[in-house]
Amino acid sequence: MLISSSPRKKSMAKVIMLTQENCPNCSSLKMFLEFGMKNKYKDDIEVVHRQSDESRFMELVQTYDVASTPVLIADDEVLRDCSPTKTIEFLNKAVQ
Repeated sequence: MLISSSPRKKSMAKVIMLTQENCPNCSSLKMFLEFGMKNKYKDDIEVVHRQSDESRFMELVQTYDVASTPVLIADDEVLRDCSPTKTIEFLNKAVQ
């Protein structure tokens, strides 16, 4: 399905990360990306924080049927299980 005002086209980043306050899993993912992966994908990930950009966050939540955070979105793929192994696999595939 092609949407002319697709949320992912608003960003030059290849991956979008949805996050919010008081989310232990969001904090864990951010720490893993920064320290575990040494910010390897920093320039490829756009962080959309619920409290900073609620309208964009909600648009993406509705578009990609997101029920919890964190999630990583690339093209039409959504990674809901952001465990380290799955995150690495997802990012390696999304950022080529």
